[in-house]
Amino acid sequence: MATPPSKTHRLLAWCSTLLGGLLMTGGMWAHILCPPILDAISGHQGDKLGFLPGLVMQLCMFGWLPGLFLFFVGAAALVFFYGANCARCAAIRNRPLTIVAISVAVLAHAVIAAISCQFFYLPDGSEIRPMGWTMFVFLVSFLSLVLAVPIGIAAIIKEKPRFWGAIGVIVGLTPFFTALSILTFAERTKGLQMLP
Repeated sequence: MATPPSKTHRLLAWCSTLLGGLLMTGGMWAHILCPPILDAISGHQGDKLGFLPGLVMQLCMFGWLPGLFLFFVGAAALVFFYGANCARCAAIRNRPLTIVAISVAVLAHAVIAAISCQFFYLPDGSEIRPMGWTMFVFLVSFLSLVLAVPIGIAAIIKEKPRFWGAIGVIVGLTPFFTALSILTFAERTKGLQMLP
């Protein structure tokens, strides 16, 4: 059996998850912080202090890309570390790879469902061109493919029963299809019109 993770490993996993979550939601923070940051930039144009608020603004606007990676890797590490040391449930302790594969895949589906809720708040018959949503969904699906599927395959090889590892692989392959089905459902129920 492998050595248990140290406190440093758990701290790094927590920091990665929390920082990734903050960066992933950076667009929301940018709208909240935009007026104070722009006031600070305009007030310090000649100083070097104007660089720092601008950097914070850029991180808020474009930090979602590294934030996705940090969030998913940190969450996978947390599930693995705490699952491997689970004293209450032997099924989780004996199958840490299966639990990680299923958790990452379910997390990908949850993130896609959360980002797709915006379509249901649009007025009926709206014309939409969801290019940013498509890129975000593609990246989340890609991260699920890169993380959940290989871990699920390792779970199929190393852990028994193999059924749950196969479930992790199948669920890890389907976030993009879930996103398309949510978009299609919103398009039909709200009468949304997709622009080319």
